[in-house]
Amino acid sequence: MANCGLSHTIPYSANFSSTSLSILDLSFNFLTSLSEYSWLFNLSTCLTNLDLSSNKLAGPLPVAFGGMTSLEYLDLSVNQFKGGIPSSFGNISRLSALNMGRNYLDEPLYELLQKLSAGVGKSLYSLVLSTNKLWGPIPDISRFSSLGELDLSDNRLNGSLNGIFGKLLNLGYLELSRNKLTGSLPDAKTLGQQLNVIGLHLDNNQFTGVLPDMTPFTYLVELDLSNNQFHGKLPETIGKLSGLEILFVSSNSFEGTITEDHLLNLSRLKSLDLSNNLLSLNLSSKWIPPFLLDIIHLSNCKLGPQFPSWLQNQNSFSELDISSTDISDTLPKWFWGLSSKMDYLNMSYNHITGRLPNLASMFVGRPNIDLSFNNFTGLIPLLPLKFLSLQLAKNNFFGSISTICRIFHDAIHSIDLSNNQLTGELPDCWMNQRNIIVLNLANNKFNGHIPSSLGSLYHLESLHLRDNNFTGNIPVSLKNCRKLKVMEFEGNKLTGEIPPWIGTHLMSLVILSLRQNKFYGNIPENLFHLNNIHVLDLSGNRITGTIPNGFRNFTSLVEMKSSAVTIVIRFPGSVENDFRSGPDYIDNAVVQWKRQEFEYRNELGLLTSIDLSSNKLTGHIPDEIASLRGLISLNLSRNHLSGNIVEKIDHMGKLEVLDVSYNQLSGEIPRGLASLNFLDVLDLSNNNFSGKIPSSTQLQSFNASSYYGNSKLCGPPLRNCPKDASSLTTSDNSDDQDALSDVKVETLEFYSCIGTGFFFGFWGVVGTLFIKESWRHAYFNYLDDLIDRIYVVGTLARVRLLRKFRIYCLEIAKETKFAG
Repeated sequence: MANCGLSHTIPYSANFSSTSLSILDLSFNFLTSLSEYSWLFNLSTCLTNLDLSSNKLAGPLPVAFGGMTSLEYLDLSVNQFKGGIPSSFGNISRLSALNMGRNYLDEPLYELLQKLSAGVGKSLYSLVLSTNKLWGPIPDISRFSSLGELDLSDNRLNGSLNGIFGKLLNLGYLELSRNKLTGSLPDAKTLGQQLNVIGLHLDNNQFTGVLPDMTPFTYLVELDLSNNQFHGKLPETIGKLSGLEILFVSSNSFEGTITEDHLLNLSRLKSLDLSNNLLSLNLSSKWIPPFLLDIIHLSNCKLGPQFPSWLQNQNSFSELDISSTDISDTLPKWFWGLSSKMDYLNMSYNHITGRLPNLASMFVGRPNIDLSFNNFTGLIPLLPLKFLSLQLAKNNFFGSISTICRIFHDAIHSIDLSNNQLTGELPDCWMNQRNIIVLNLANNKFNGHIPSSLGSLYHLESLHLRDNNFTGNIPVSLKNCRKLKVMEFEGNKLTGEIPPWIGTHLMSLVILSLRQNKFYGNIPENLFHLNNIHVLDLSGNRITGTIPNGFRNFTSLVEMKSSAVTIVIRFPGSVENDFRSGPDYIDNAVVQWKRQEFEYRNELGLLTSIDLSSNKLTGHIPDEIASLRGLISLNLSRNHLSGNIVEKIDHMGKLEVLDVSYNQLSGEIPRGLASLNFLDVLDLSNNNFSGKIPSSTQLQSFNASSYYGNSKLCGPPLRNCPKDASSLTTSDNSDDQDALSDVKVETLEFYSCIGTGFFFGFWGVVGTLFIKESWRHAYFNYLDDLIDRIYVVGTLARVRLLRKFRIYCLEIAKETKFAG
């Protein structure tokens, strides 16, 4: 009865006789509660298999399950059960397999296992409790002596693995991934002497240390240690695990060189993931691997500079990731003929050169293709008719992209052709790819109008058209793209008024950049309805009028915690550890930040900025702008704004950049500006500010250029103010007049004293010489004697100097003659 669409009460009838029914499957229906199915628990005498998985059953687990003593198999997974399990579960003494994964169970694992061990400690073989909210350390599970499969993944477990397994000789699969387990990995002896373990999954925890000797794990088939904190070298003993089929050790801190000895005996290996470590693969160009891999993930390992020739022997892989591996070689022609079932290819972030062949027939299914950040050149080749994502950014492709119109399916979720030399008009055929989530065509040479068919991309979340030569208006059809989070149109030649419908239809926008275009008219008040906005950039246009009120509506900027948003585009089907779904797309944007352009990717969600600079805005700065407590950067420079800086600017506690230069702002600098502790860039230059710059370590640390062009401004780092700084302000006219009067009086007294002193001093000496003859003769006789004395002394000094010079010359001549 699985997947029968049962959503109401199932009547109890003779067909469900307790003497005949042993297996009941009600999975994949719409069951919401077991309270209506009391008849179910009357089947306890003979029912051995019960499957209620993938329904919507909620609430605590019924105690009545404990009465179903004949059950051997019970599957309650993928429901909404919460709390702990009742103690009555210990009565199901024959239970061999119990699956309660993907629920909301929330209790210490120790208590849950104690309840189960009372009855099924010796019979239970398979226990699945994954994806719940179980917590606490893992207790000793040796009481479950028959346990062969244990899945505790994706919970909240912590602690180490030491001393918890005892002697579980039947344990074959151990799944503990995605918890918070710590410590080092015990060796085989400490791990309960599990020499027959088949699958060991410890990924996504916090294990550290070096790996122990792996030789005793003779029967190991699956080993997943990825996303931990292991370090040191990868032991060569892994190469002795001849039965190994899956080896995942990605995202650790393993270092050293992988040689052929590590891989010598792994003839059954199908999946290999060594990515995101500090490993270098030193494999001979003539080496022939003993295995044929299906999955090859070596991202961020060192393979280059030559293209790895050993891949020529791998002709059946479906996934290949050799991104960021220092390859700087030409892609060999034999590569494109290797595999006929490739559906995931990532060679990004290398320096691979060459031209791409016709890709239409080289992939199967719906592949993810990422060749970005290389040196490929030529035209965009013919593409597979069906693909999930295409990343060709940061290469040297040129020409048009008209071949994109050949793709007639709606499975594409991402196209990134940015940072190339592509030209021509965009084809108007986007209605064929309705499910595109990311479209990035930035930094090319496209021209013409933005095609209206882009409005057919109803699922579009990220649209980058920056740094091209687009003209005309923003098409009205884009109002249909209501899921847009990022819209970058900067650096084009777009014109017209900014559409008001952006603020009413694109309510999910986080980034809106219309910078450096030719937009005119007023700022639409509807833009202030964008509650999620983090970056609003309208700079470098021809916008006029005043700045509207409404900043309080920017909810994400008003809240101090707003900067915690991260812009990650999740594609359909992308789940953790599912390589085939392709990676999540971490969005990027170019933002004018601290007077320079930066491209933000991982940090983009942490940035909050409003830039209205280089327009023709008039009027006052709205007081409401001070409510943006989460804003980091504010640029209103190069407009015609007047009035004062808002008085409550100190409320903007996260502000790092403030630029209001080249306006007609006036008045005193608010004292609250001095309390902005994170302020790193400040420019108040070329305005009409007056008075004293408020004293603070913060404001005095800026260069004087931050304040130039304000003739009535004083104080460090500019010139010092007078004792009474108010003498330079216009706020108190009476004080100004008194200060000026004091200055005039002091100046008059100063020059009067100088004049009087000069008069009496000069005539006191000269006048006496005129009146008293004896003093006059004595004065001039003294001058004559003084002149004669100076002449005699000078003549004697000149004679002595000439005599010494002659003696010096004679000595030099003698030395020269002797040397000859």
